[in-house]
Amino acid sequence: MRSSQRQAVTANAYQQAARVRFAGSVARPALTRSRGITQTVPGFEATPFRLAAGTLVWVGLNGPLHPRTVLVEAGPTDGTFCLDVESIDPTAPPAKTVGGQEFSANDAPKTSARAIGGILDSAKPAGFGVLFRGGLLPFPLSHRKDSAQGLARAVVRGEADAVVRCAVPLLGVGAGLTPSGDDFVGGALFALRLMHGSPHWGHAARTIVAHATQRTHSVSATLLSDLADGRSYASMHEFAAALARGDADRAVSHGIAVAAIGSSSGWDMLAGFMAALTGTIDFSCP
Repeated sequence: MRSSQRQAVTANAYQQAARVRFAGSVARPALTRSRGITQTVPGFEATPFRLAAGTLVWVGLNGPLHPRTVLVEAGPTDGTFCLDVESIDPTAPPAKTVGGQEFSANDAPKTSARAIGGILDSAKPAGFGVLFRGGLLPFPLSHRKDSAQGLARAVVRGEADAVVRCAVPLLGVGAGLTPSGDDFVGGALFALRLMHGSPHWGHAARTIVAHATQRTHSVSATLLSDLADGRSYASMHEFAAALARGDADRAVSHGIAVAAIGSSSGWDMLAGFMAALTGTIDFSCP
């Protein structure tokens, strides 16, 4: 692109600048580097995902808080456009995350069963979430049930290599913008990060993420990498924190918010998280 053309694009983008109400911890520095200019992601032009200085962000008027979330007051919905970085309040906290808490699977079954039971009272499960009701997985997830169960068992046994072997066949499997298999594996890796930290399962998580770059698309692989690094939706962090405290009531409240993410993404992440926590996908809820 010629210099004059770049200047025209930049000028046009700034004429369409949208005021930013919120920018997550990943999105905020990316917008600063890009001077607010974002572009559509090739192949995902009809989605809210965009690139800011090469970093994936999600832009919308409303939506769940995530480190990559950017909430704007108004603005164009397609093409290259600019976000008003000067409107970002530097004192406003990014997407809330909870980390470093003592998190053990020992006391999880009782609290988690109550929590999942409460979530099921308010929302209909989808994707891998149907397992919470003892339902049959839909195709093609039904062909990966053994892999999901194997992953859960491998976590409990501390078998990192087996976790990788079982996780890889799940990658890229399922419908939705982010395939159900990706979200299930991501939920499990998120739980592992909270329970054990990065040293214990770090190599396995990095290996799975590397496979994801070949088996699924770029957006889903990036979000899977976030989960493996302990970055997720604020509601997912709060759900985990409530379980760590043994607070089933708050876990229900935040879990309902997680379940509402995407067509089934929230349910898939919850199922993966609980599989890693309990060592099974044969969930038992009251």
